[in-house]
Formats: sequence, C-alpha cells, structure tokens
Amino acid sequence: MHADHTSRFSDALQELWRLKNPILLEGGPGRTLGVLAMQHPGRQNAVDPVTTSSIRPHYENQSDVEFLLQGIGRLWLCGVEVRWESIYPGQKRRRISLPTYPFERRNYWIETTPASTNIAQEQKSVPATSSLDDWFYTPTWKRTHFPSDIVDASHPAFWLIIADRYGAGSRLKSKLEALGMPAAFVRFGETSFRHTDGSFDLNPAGIGGYRELFPELERRTAGAPINIVHLGSLAREDDENAQARPADQNYGFFSLLHIAQAIGELRTSVPIKIGIISNRLHSVTGEEDVAPAMATVLGPCGVIPKEYPNIKCFNVDLPDSQPFENLRDEWLANIISEYAEEHASRVIAYRGKYRWERHFERVKLNEPPPSPAPGVAPVIRRLRPGGVYLITEEPVDSDWPSPGILPRRVSPNWC
Repeated sequence: MHADHTSRFSDALQELWRLKNPILLEGGPGRTLGVLAMQHPGRQNAVDPVTTSSIRPHYENQSDVEFLLQGIGRLWLCGVEVRWESIYPGQKRRRISLPTYPFERRNYWIETTPASTNIAQEQKSVPATSSLDDWFYTPTWKRTHFPSDIVDASHPAFWLIIADRYGAGSRLKSKLEALGMPAAFVRFGETSFRHTDGSFDLNPAGIGGYRELFPELERRTAGAPINIVHLGSLAREDDENAQARPADQNYGFFSLLHIAQAIGELRTSVPIKIGIISNRLHSVTGEEDVAPAMATVLGPCGVIPKEYPNIKCFNVDLPDSQPFENLRDEWLANIISEYAEEHASRVIAYRGKYRWERHFERVKLNEPPPSPAPGVAPVIRRLRPGGVYLITEEPVDSDWPSPGILPRRVSPNWC
C-alpha cells in the first residue's frame, strides 16, 4: 500500500505495542524492520517483545534452511504452536530428550552461611605437603548397638518393599502393616504391571517400569516420607553361578540407578531413605564365605545421596544366603528400626548377635627392605607374581623398577 499511499509505520507500531509480549515475524529478508520496531518509543509498553526474521540477509554466510529453522525454533521457544508435520512432510522424526537446563555458563554460587562454615571447619583436610605415608586408609569394623528406636505408626512414612529376584519380601510387608504402617510391594518380572491388590510387577531390565511406579507412589504418599527396602541384592547359595551373570546386575546396581533416575525426574523434595539389604558382601570377622558379585550396589549407595540431598542410603549386609522369608523376627525388627537411625556409617553388617559399622582408619605402609648387596635389586614385596598392574608414567620411586624389568621378575598382567 505504501507505493501509492503514505506509509504510517510509526502509527502501526504504536498500536502494536499496546499488546503484551508480542512476537514480530519479519516476512522479508534481513532484520531492518525488526530493528526499527524495537527502537520505537512505544516499545516499553509491550513489556517483553520478541522479533525474528524468516529469510537471511544477503550478508549472512549461512544456509537459508538453517536460518529459517532457527527462526522457527525461536518462535517455538516463545510459545508459538508449530505444525511440525508441515515442516517435515512424509518424514518420521525421533524425539530426543534435551537437558533440563540450558548451558548458559552462568555461575550460581551459594554464599557461605555460618552453619556451613562450622561444618567446613570440622572437616579435616590433608595438606598438599603431607607425607605420602598419610595417604593410605584401611576399612575397619566397629561393633555397635542395634537401633533402640522402634519404628511404628507414629513415624509418618510410606514403605516400599522391592522384593529379591525370588519374590521374597511379603513377610516384611505383613510385619509393617501389623505395626500400622502403609506399605506397597514390588516384585521383579518380565513386564511392568499393577495388580488389583496394589502391588506391582517391575521389569528390572529398563527404566520404563520405574517411571510408572514412582509417580503412582508419589500420589499415594501425599507428601509423606518414603522408606524403600531394596532386597534385589540378596542371593542364595544355589544361585551363586547365575549370580555372576551381568544380567543379574539388573536386580542390584541398575535397579538402584533406575530408582534414582525416576526420583530425579519427579523433582520431589520428599525425604526418602533407601535401605539396601544384601548378604555376604563384606568380610567382617575374616571367617565369612564372601560372595561379592553384587557388591556393585555400594557404588549407588554412596553416590545417590551426593546427587540428591533428600535421599539417604545405607547397606545392611546379612551373613548367610538363607531365604529372606526365613529370617528371624528379631532381625526383621532390626532392619525396620534402621530407618529411624542416623547412621554414622552407610555400611552395616549383621553377624551373629552383633551389629557392625564400617569405618576407615589411616594406615602406614611398611618400608621396603634394603637391597641384600650392592648392585642387587631389592625385593619388592608389594608385587606378586601374576598380578595386574597399571603404570601411567615412568616410576620415580627408586624402590620401583622400570617397566622393562617387571616382566622378568614377577610376570605381571598389564592393563
């Protein structure tokens, strides 16, 4: 119209800026009209307007298609409904989950509070100049009392019992319900399915079943704390060979990983405690018949609370491979009471009549013996024939021989 009439561009913008948060799409090449529009004095009335172009200017060294798709993407970010089937006619697209936040390289620093300052002062740090002898620790076990606080209906928590691979755990659910505490029961199966009695079947091979379970659990708990009893790491003596199969890690390590991921997707702040019940993972007295194939669960047990502040994890290790349903009532009560305890250690073991907690103590390594004679290499007791060793660089310790000497002396396996 401006070919034979006066162009009233300013008046048109004055009317346009009366809208709140308008989106201006420039129909021609370049950004000239968009820049002029944003310089209009009435722009301040529009709160947060957005301008974008549909055709690249001639000076842009960019693909026309790429430029157009960037404009469509910006419109979509602003809330415009895009008909994607018109953009990719006749093509099948796969949806990819994007990160939950943009990588904007912004620093969100949490200022130090007096409380956190006191905690930092209590933590002991090892100075960089400390002796190498102070760098080594060994696990030790300290005998402690069983929890004295009895968990009952006065503790407002919902209990989720995840059975072992054999389906055991219903006896613990009955004991909780007898104490007046609500509980749900989950079994491992080939498919994920919810039964009419409120129990679940869960396929441990993937995260899909967990994503269905925890939103349902969140609705049932109505914001109450959640206690999870995880029995997936329990194994029996007649299944030790099968236990070593990688697929059986689905009941332990990957089950805990999927639980953490499903809880993380809920973005909930509800307090959650996960008790990982295992058997024969730890050598406490030195006389146990240890079967540590499922010890990988100790990784999530330590890492999950660091990733999610509302989740606490602990491990209770049982001494033998008897079926969980045959466990003494006394130990069932002790396991329930562990959820009322603030643990000094995340790793606990039941052995006989006693409860043990794992701690770490500093240990100093013995000095190597001197060479028996000048020119004779010292005996390296830290190396054993057929051992597996990884050397990342040339050793600087005179007590260690060069890599070329090791094969002649201890026949190592290199990694």
